[in-house]
Amino acid sequence: MEMQDTLIVILDLASLTYALINYGKLPQELPAQWGITGKVNRYWDKNIAIFVFGILGIVLPLIMQFTRSIDPKREIIRN
Repeated sequence: MEMQDTLIVILDLASLTYALINYGKLPQELPAQWGITGKVNRYWDKNIAIFVFGILGIVLPLIMQFTRSIDPKREIIRN
């Protein structure tokens, strides 16, 4: 795993840990989408939000690492 991917996973785990430690202080619904005016358009239940964003922060770097490993032009780009 590349350094930037490792850093992303570490930061995600830190934010996930922080969210779980402060779970009781979080509101039941968390903003999930904002409109162009800055008004919240969609809320998610805190259980879903913590789970989804926690998983995405771990899975996306792994997917990016995999796609870099199968890229047929990876040697050309590095040089």
